[in-house]
Amino acid sequence: MPKINGVFGVHKLNLAYAVLAYVVANSRVASVAEIAEHFECSEGEIVSVIHGLNNADSTAAQDYTGAKVFFDIDELEEEGMVVLNDYSEELTVPRLTTQQTAAISAGLQMLKQLSGFEHNDDIDALLSALHSGSGGMSPDTIAIEPTKADSDLETLREAILDGFAISCDYINGKGERSSGRIIEPLRLESRDNFWYLKGFCHSHNEVRNFRLDAMDKVVVTTEPITEEHKALPLDGPIYQPGADAIDVIIDVEPEAYQVLSDYAASYTAKPTGTIRASIKVTSLLTIPPMVASYGGAVRVIEPKEAKELVRDYALKALGRGSETGAEVTE
Repeated sequence: MPKINGVFGVHKLNLAYAVLAYVVANSRVASVAEIAEHFECSEGEIVSVIHGLNNADSTAAQDYTGAKVFFDIDELEEEGMVVLNDYSEELTVPRLTTQQTAAISAGLQMLKQLSGFEHNDDIDALLSALHSGSGGMSPDTIAIEPTKADSDLETLREAILDGFAISCDYINGKGERSSGRIIEPLRLESRDNFWYLKGFCHSHNEVRNFRLDAMDKVVVTTEPITEEHKALPLDGPIYQPGADAIDVIIDVEPEAYQVLSDYAASYTAKPTGTIRASIKVTSLLTIPPMVASYGGAVRVIEPKEAKELVRDYALKALGRGSETGAEVTE
């Protein structure tokens, strides 16, 4: 007999009653496969019923059982077992799944690495309390190690707080490295997964934006940040192309609209939702990885050289060499 796959309305309510009664009768433990076989339903339907019971608020749960129920979601998703831990109305404190515990633990450990939090006893107490109810997961199960960018971020924070300039090597958009640049750090800003420093650059005698992942050999100097430079306005977009920047025309689908603000684009909307935009870049070499990161939601229209670079980048990623002379279409 084919198994039922799709139960709705009062039939789903009756199934929920029956599944709960079956689990209670089996010492509050049963496998999804066993329950599905017993009620001649698909395993997916049983999982759906369990999630429905588990996620319902107190009022909704009473529609099913007259009391709040709690199934172990870790056991359900990882072992295929339905384990009823509690169905008392007095259960008011929600329990965290293993995934939720891991995510919160990682966040607290990252917080400990920030200046001013590294010796915070409250964070250690929170970690201990979090893991005390997480089964076998101990506080040291997840270890967060600072990356180089994290280390530079901390160095820059200290430089801003202490009021001293920094020295660093910097790789610009063209891939050119300048060594020993002196920058008076004024503000740190984050954008998606990147950190930027707004600082007064001695080489160009103006405030500029620097990506932390393009900085190397960051060292705090003994040269103080001047009061005059501290008072300089820092508003304005993070991305500021130079006077010799190259114009690139792109079509952008809705899921990639973030690129418009990242590059301070000028654009007009199309009826389809696709936007044709003009952006300025210091080097066309920055275009291929940007386009690739949006998985086809960004298409280069012109210049032709940029389209060729994107094509060659894609071919290389596929393990093929560039096809010299091949036609590049939109």
